[in-house]
Amino acid sequence: MSKKFIFIVFSVLFFIITNLPAQNIKITEIMFNPAGPEQSDEYVEIFNLSTKIIDLNQWTISDSTGFSLICDAGYGTILKPESFCVIVDPDALSNNSLFLQKIPSDVLIVKIDTQNFGNRGLSNSHGELVSLINPENHYVCSVQYDCSLNEGFSFEKIEFEKGDNTENWEQSRVWGGTPGKINSVSINPSNQCALKIEPNPFSPDNDGFENFAVIAYELNFSYATVNMEIFDIKGRLVKTILNCFSSPPCFSVIWNGRDQNGNRVQSGIYILHFLASDNKTGKTITLQECIVVAGI
Repeated sequence: MSKKFIFIVFSVLFFIITNLPAQNIKITEIMFNPAGPEQSDEYVEIFNLSTKIIDLNQWTISDSTGFSLICDAGYGTILKPESFCVIVDPDALSNNSLFLQKIPSDVLIVKIDTQNFGNRGLSNSHGELVSLINPENHYVCSVQYDCSLNEGFSFEKIEFEKGDNTENWEQSRVWGGTPGKINSVSINPSNQCALKIEPNPFSPDNDGFENFAVIAYELNFSYATVNMEIFDIKGRLVKTILNCFSSPPCFSVIWNGRDQNGNRVQSGIYILHFLASDNKTGKTITLQECIVVAGI
């Protein structure tokens, strides 16, 4: 065997190995029980943790019932380094699903070649194993989601670089999830704001026990202008708690479970929207948290 032939063989092997698709892609969010139509509003978010460009053409996503090929949805299939991609049902684009409005314009959107994820869509009655498979049929990432989440909230990963054990996943704090964005449950590295609600759930039934929720926050600003509003899961304003309030760094307020007209709200899930603007620099922080009003 000539040295030239050996050199060519090793050169080809080196080229193949160094050009294999990067495996450092993670599933970071699963919307399996959307508030909208199941056949168009389910989605799976992935994130490219590597420093390489990855072509998702011929990649596959699967659940326990079947496999779906990832296809171009009109935006290409090239996933940039350290970037998000949202995988959607084919009908999501034609139906202009509401969650599409949440996705930033620079985030890649791809679709699947089947009508639903797997054979029947992602199950709401039992958690399924969702897997991402590369063109060489290697399972790159697999996540078993928790089906006990509330309708309209996604299953989000807390820390992307850590494992996929259940301790590293939680229900999203934002109705509709956060497709193509930093997850609502992710640890805030800047520590610009801490927001806490206690007790949560609470029951405003005037029995003397957990009748109201205390909403406390701590800002890394000297003084800020704060707005705090509560919405129902359909996005309708229920109560304005603070409106252009000139706030010190630490403050707390109480919500008694009543709406703008003083009427007691129905039991269910509500969304607290918090917006703080630094009076000195103009920098703003936006947070959303779930508040649960227990059965009355």
